[in-house]
Amino acid sequence: MVTVGLYAAVLGNPPVKAAQEVAVTSCGQEVQAGAIGTLAADLDCTGGGDGVVLGHKATLRLNGFTMTGASGFGINGVECPTRCTVEGPGTIRNFGEAGVSASRAIKVIGSTLSENKGVGVLAALGAVVVDSVVTGNDGVGVKAGMAKVTASTVSDNGTAGLVTQRAKLVGSTVESNGRLGVVAYRTARVIDSTVTGNGTSPDCGTAFVCVDIMSARRPLIRDTLCDISFSDETGTDWNVCRLDP
Repeated sequence: MVTVGLYAAVLGNPPVKAAQEVAVTSCGQEVQAGAIGTLAADLDCTGGGDGVVLGHKATLRLNGFTMTGASGFGINGVECPTRCTVEGPGTIRNFGEAGVSASRAIKVIGSTLSENKGVGVLAALGAVVVDSVVTGNDGVGVKAGMAKVTASTVSDNGTAGLVTQRAKLVGSTVESNGRLGVVAYRTARVIDSTVTGNGTSPDCGTAFVCVDIMSARRPLIRDTLCDISFSDETGTDWNVCRLDP
């Protein structure tokens, strides 16, 4: 033990290996596990196929550029087989399935996800969205098993702003989404946020229930402005938003 202590004192701790950095210059490019890929220019993927494929715990830095995709089922701007991160500033738009898609978990920071034909941010297990804009996607803005959205705007998406089992919304705005604002099939915590004006679809009130916050359990609402809440189990409101009867 003394020898080990002297070794550490003299030589110091082993240096932390820096993540490999690579330039992303073409559609379909793969960034290896743990590496950092940085866009070198706008990426035009309108010819088809995924934009960038990220390995386990890899990061894509948009570097102020825009990735533009093509319509088509299963085509994603960022495809992540496990866990990965997307860092802005920058935009991912017009991909056929999702702006970013993760088989497990995704973190999106400082980015814009817009006009994608399915979902803006899609993750099977968990999504963390920070300081980002998710807008104008044809389906859902953010869809994940669990989702935490902080200091972000989720608006004007075709079906809903946020759909998840457990939702946490902090310092964010969810507005003007087609049918629903926040959908939490289990629990919802909405803090210091605005969730209003959702239910813009002409089908609202006839074919679909359209509200700002729908949850299976009473949502925790704190320092938040919302218009209408709804329990998808009892079919009544939670009496937590300003227009609830």
